[in-house]
Amino acid sequence: MTALRLIALIVVYVSGFVSADEDLFSFNCKIIQDGTTLYKLKKHLFCDYDSGIRPGHGSKNITYIDLAIIVKHITFNKWKASVELNSWIIIEWKDPFLTWNPAEYDDIGSIIIRKNEIWTPDFYSMDPRGGSISGIGNVSCKLKSTGKVACVPLIKYDVPCVSDYTHWPWDVHNCTLRLGTLAYSDEEVTFSNDTLFVIDHYHDRTEWIISRPVNRLKTEQSKLSSNATFPTFTASVLLTRTQTRLKNIFISPVIILTVVTLTILWLRPGSTERLVFCCLNLVGHLLIIRILQWGVPFSGTSVPNILVFYNNSLILSSLVLILSCWLQNLLKSKREVPVWLVSQVSVILTSKVGQVLSINIMDPKGSALLQDDADDNSGLLDSQPKNYNWEDVVTVIGWLLLFTFGFTYFVMCLALLT
Repeated sequence: MTALRLIALIVVYVSGFVSADEDLFSFNCKIIQDGTTLYKLKKHLFCDYDSGIRPGHGSKNITYIDLAIIVKHITFNKWKASVELNSWIIIEWKDPFLTWNPAEYDDIGSIIIRKNEIWTPDFYSMDPRGGSISGIGNVSCKLKSTGKVACVPLIKYDVPCVSDYTHWPWDVHNCTLRLGTLAYSDEEVTFSNDTLFVIDHYHDRTEWIISRPVNRLKTEQSKLSSNATFPTFTASVLLTRTQTRLKNIFISPVIILTVVTLTILWLRPGSTERLVFCCLNLVGHLLIIRILQWGVPFSGTSVPNILVFYNNSLILSSLVLILSCWLQNLLKSKREVPVWLVSQVSVILTSKVGQVLSINIMDPKGSALLQDDADDNSGLLDSQPKNYNWEDVVTVIGWLLLFTFGFTYFVMCLALLT
């Protein structure tokens, strides 16, 4: 009998405790007599609110996210082939669990809440390279009476780029930002058709020009479930470099070294000045290529045209040095000039073009001789073929080299630097 009384007392005690706890919970959540209207409203909204439950929870209730990424500043990292986007993110969605009648709360139509107080549609960068990968930080959000939530965080994304350095230092980069809601399928959370990537507020165009973005909404296979897909938003832009100090560092030497190389070929073959300029020209090419090694990024897949130009110009300058040494040795040769070569050289020297070039290039005696005999070219051919020495042959070879190298540089400039 005593045991039955003890059990009955325990049951009555526990029942009273549970009833008191339910009354206390009901009092704290629903029966609030004191405090401001805003305090009563927040207690009404968040007393039994669970931030871990998605709004409209259910297989047929999809939460739509309105997203706008407004780019304010960009910083390109050439070593990582990525661009740092400092952007304002405007995120809006509707939470049916957070609605109220403004007439019952002194016509309060909206309130400010913290992100960690409510459910938020966290989306993540699909290609993180550093920076923030989450969609929303712990920021303040605006909640309207209709349940519409709007947050405006400032987020920095490190976006990967596919770099094209063909026309470096005016390089082009295709950068793609990919965002996805990995924790939810596309039947639970998805991006609305109003999702945008906005560049109209980016005004710092002194170095980079951003093309109009290409926005795409699609779904990808979830790694958490083989039968589920999740939504992604992709925005692709082209970054084109406009102004750069590298132009003065690497483009100006192109003109200088080209002029120096052609000037060497214009100088008298066998002269000491020609050999000195050949050596200095070769050293200049080597120094520029050495500097280019540290200036050209290695993150791209294409070889810059300017590097190809300098490489070809280095080969040409080496040939100029070799040919200058060969021509100098040819001038010192004691062998007689072959007859077939004398005839060909004489035809070139006695032509109108040859006479004009001879006046400017050949020695004064040869020039005077050609000017005196210009009216009788045929007689010169018949009477003086044996007087031609190696100097005349070297002179003609020098002309041919000048025109050949000049044409080669012209083609290289058109093909590589335009």
